Amino acid sequence: MHKKLVSFVKYNRLFLFLYRVFGNFMLLILRLFVRVKDNRVLFMSFGGQKFDDSPRALFDAMKKDPFFADYELIWGFTHPEKFSPDGAKKVKVDTLSFYKAALSSRVWITNSSVQRGLKLKRRGIVEVNTWHGTPLKKLGDDFTGKTSLKKIKHDGTIYASQSEYDREIFTRLFHTDKENILLTDLPRNDALFSYTDAKKRSIKEALSIPFDKKVILYAPTFREYERDKLNACYIKPPIDTAKWKESLGGEYVVLFRAHYEVINILGIQNDGFFFNVSDYPSLNDLMAVSDILLSDYSSIYFDFSITEKPMFAFPYDYKTYLEKRGLYLMLEDVFPCGVFEDEDALLAAFLSFDRVRYESVSRAFRERFAPYAGSASQKLLDALKAALQNK
Repeated sequence: MHKKLVSFVKYNRLFLFLYRVFGNFMLLILRLFVRVKDNRVLFMSFGGQKFDDSPRALFDAMKKDPFFADYELIWGFTHPEKFSPDGAKKVKVDTLSFYKAALSSRVWITNSSVQRGLKLKRRGIVEVNTWHGTPLKKLGDDFTGKTSLKKIKHDGTIYASQSEYDREIFTRLFHTDKENILLTDLPRNDALFSYTDAKKRSIKEALSIPFDKKVILYAPTFREYERDKLNACYIKPPIDTAKWKESLGGEYVVLFRAHYEVINILGIQNDGFFFNVSDYPSLNDLMAVSDILLSDYSSIYFDFSITEKPMFAFPYDYKTYLEKRGLYLMLEDVFPCGVFEDEDALLAAFLSFDRVRYESVSRAFRERFAPYAGSASQKLLDALKAALQNK
C-alpha cells in the first residue's frame, strides 16, 4: 500500500506540488530545532525499501573500521519491522523521526536519494551516493529530453562509478565535477569475488533449486509506462511459460527477479521450473548460483559481467522502449551474447550456444564496463574519511 501511495503522489502533479510546498515549509521550521551530530550516519537503500545493495556493503565495512567505532548508525526503512540491522538503529521513512535523523546526520549513505523529493539536505552533510547501477536506459534530463530549469549542483556528494562510461553520464546528470565521481565500481559487487562452491550449494538448497540443473537468472527491468489503475508499475513478459518449460526444463530452471519498482508481476508462477525470487534479499546470491543472465535494459548486465558468465538480451518490446524511454547504448552494438526479440529464437539459443566463446565476450564486456571491481567499499570509505577530516 505504501508503494502505491508513493507512486500516486509521485506521478500526480497537483499532489506532488502540494507535498513539496508543505513539506519544505515544515522542514524550514524543523531545521531550527535540529542540530547536526558529527558522528551520526544515515543509511538508505532504494528509498528505504530494502536492507541491501551498496549501502549494506558500506554499512558492514564501516562496522569493521576503527575510524567509525564511535559513530551512531541509523537505517531508514519504509517497513522497519521487516529488517534487523545489527549495530544500528531504525527509523520509519516519512515520519518525524526520519526527518530529524536525516537533518541531524553528518553523513548520508544511499544508492538513490534520501531527500524524498524535498530540500532536505543541509550544508555540511557529506553524502556517499553509490547509485544502483551503470545506466543503460536513459536517465533524468537525457530521458525527458528537457533541460532542468533549476540545476542543483551536488556539492558534498561522493559518487561511485564502474567505468569511464558511466562517469561521463553521471557528471552531466548530477551536475557535479568529474573528480567527485570515483572510479571504484560498486560496493555491492565486492562480495561477488567471495562465493565458494559450498556457499553456492547452500543457496541452491535454500531455494530448492535442483543441483543437476543449470540456472537462468531472468531479471527484466520495469517499464514506467506500464501501470495499473492505481498507477502502480507492473510487468507481464510476453512469454509462453509452458513452452519454456517444455523446451528448457530438461536442462534448466529459471529464477525470475523483478525490478524493485515493480509492484505487480503477471504471468510468472512458482512451479519447480520457474522460481519467483523477486523478494529474495540478496541479488548477489542469485548471480553467484546462476549460469546465465537474461535481461533486457537493466544495469544488472554490468554487475553480472564480473562473473564472466554468458549473458543474453531479450528486449521483446525493443522499438517501443526506444521510443518511450531510450537507451545510451544500442544493444546490438555492444551486447556480448546476442539480442533476441523472438521467444523461439531465444529458447533455441539457450540450447545451442558456444559457452567458451560467450564467456570470452562477456569477459571483454566486463573489461570495458566494470574494470575496477573488487575493493569499492574500502575505496569509498577512504574517500569518506578524507572528506570528514577536511570538514
